[in-house]
Amino acid sequence: MIRNRKIGTKLLMSFSLIIIFTSLLISVLSYKITSNVLEKNLKIYSDEYLAQLSRNLENTLEDLNDDLFNSLSRTGLLNRKILHLFMNEANQNNDLLGLDFNRRVSEVLASNVSVKAILIQSIYQQSYFQRDPQVSIDIEQLHKVLSDNTQRYAVLRNLNERYVVIIKPLFDLSNTQLIGHAAIVVEQTYFTNEFKKNQTYKEWEVLILDKNEVIIAENEAIRPIHDYISKEIASSGKVQHVFDYNNKAYMVNVVTSPKKQIRVMNIIPMDSVTRASNRLLVVIVWACMGALLSSFVIALVTTAGFSKNIKILVDNIRSFKDGQFDTSVEINSNDEIGLISHEFNKMTKEINHLITEVYHEQLLKEKARKESIKFEYDALQAKMNPHFLYNILESINGMAKIQGNHEISEVVCLLGELLRDSISDERTNIFLEDELAYTEKYLALKQITSKNNIEVVYDIDEILLGAVVPKFILQPIVENAIVHGISKQLKKGKIYIKCGEINGDLVLEVQDNGLGFNQDKLPTVDNKQGRWQRTRVGIKSIDKRLKILFGNAYGVEIHSEEGKGTLVKLRMPYRTDIDSERGGH
Repeated sequence: MIRNRKIGTKLLMSFSLIIIFTSLLISVLSYKITSNVLEKNLKIYSDEYLAQLSRNLENTLEDLNDDLFNSLSRTGLLNRKILHLFMNEANQNNDLLGLDFNRRVSEVLASNVSVKAILIQSIYQQSYFQRDPQVSIDIEQLHKVLSDNTQRYAVLRNLNERYVVIIKPLFDLSNTQLIGHAAIVVEQTYFTNEFKKNQTYKEWEVLILDKNEVIIAENEAIRPIHDYISKEIASSGKVQHVFDYNNKAYMVNVVTSPKKQIRVMNIIPMDSVTRASNRLLVVIVWACMGALLSSFVIALVTTAGFSKNIKILVDNIRSFKDGQFDTSVEINSNDEIGLISHEFNKMTKEINHLITEVYHEQLLKEKARKESIKFEYDALQAKMNPHFLYNILESINGMAKIQGNHEISEVVCLLGELLRDSISDERTNIFLEDELAYTEKYLALKQITSKNNIEVVYDIDEILLGAVVPKFILQPIVENAIVHGISKQLKKGKIYIKCGEINGDLVLEVQDNGLGFNQDKLPTVDNKQGRWQRTRVGIKSIDKRLKILFGNAYGVEIHSEEGKGTLVKLRMPYRTDIDSERGGH
């Protein structure tokens, strides 16, 4: 099967079939086109040749008529009285006048060597016949031809296979009245000599026609073909330009002379055309065979190089399959095999790189697994510690109440509630109302520990209490204001907590009257040297958290003035659905 053969063999077979098909197609088309062109040119040349031949024959006939006219005029036979006198005396066997008349007719015969006999007939049906002694002509046949054509001018008629007869009317020179007719017998060679002037195509057969009758044919063997053509014309009214006769193809062409006196037919064997086409076909076939051989050699060399590159590629693929991942194909070509080799080399490099990455990734996973186990242990321990602390705080609270120390009891209760809120609520998003409650507990604890040295002012629209915010987003900002702003001054501290909705965004503001700092020296939120970065959570983590959740358009904005305090703004989308989150978490 072809599908199981090597690609080089397939390509070689494909190239060979393409070359053979192309050669055959070129040969057939060239042969057909050449044959058509030769046939067309042959028809054109035949038309031109017959047109020229018909003119020449017509001129020959006119020259003969002129010679006869001059001879008849010179001998006085174109005078009605003289002709009538001679005809009467000749018929009455008048020797003297008969000899004179015979002499005059002999001069007419001598005017052209091709004229072999003459029959003169007056309008009174008197006739006189004279011929070359070496010529045998049936006078009765001549009378018959003359009687059938007396109404026409200079009629050319076939007499037999050697002679033709020209029927010429005789007019009186003095009054142009018709006085009789002359039937002049002329050798056919007088006209066929014109045929022989064409030496280009010796196989052409030419006939002179009048009506549907053959008058002159140089080759008498062509007459049966003419008879066949005449039957075709008689039965169908036309004849094909190319026809078959006795299993042989011929081309026929007919041209009428300018003065309509002669029709010339040309019958050409198509063998003369096909021989030239066949010679050209042989040349084309040999040329195609040479091209086929050359192309086959070129295709063989090309496919050999192609197959060699494929073998190199296959060997390297097998080496790669056996575990030699550093295999590299060296093929210096820009064709498809070269492209595949280049991509194969890229693939091996990528696979080697991936193998290395997978190996390192496995090492990292193993390390991460161990760290995860440690983290789970630490998390469990960390979870146990807050519960333990919460229980201890409850015990301290009970002891403070028993001893009547209500301030310590309140501090312990607030601290316990803060600790409980941080470990019991696992939600990442809470309502603004819950976040404010957690912040209030923290502020209440700080007021107790600072002897009420902190005043807190809230400006919260109750409609916004149902807004959803990330958990622990406000308390670290308040803690930062107390630790780094208010606690470092002697005057009473004030904190303003404001919440508003601007263009679909929720904006939380925390402003203090603490120390502040120079706005020109304000570090960026990402600057690790800023004082606010040293809180437990830090403004940086809050800003990063907001950007991760909602995008870079949201986050923390800081405004501060040295000696007057600091304003921190938190911007996030205004949301009311507790389950909706933008970004990822």
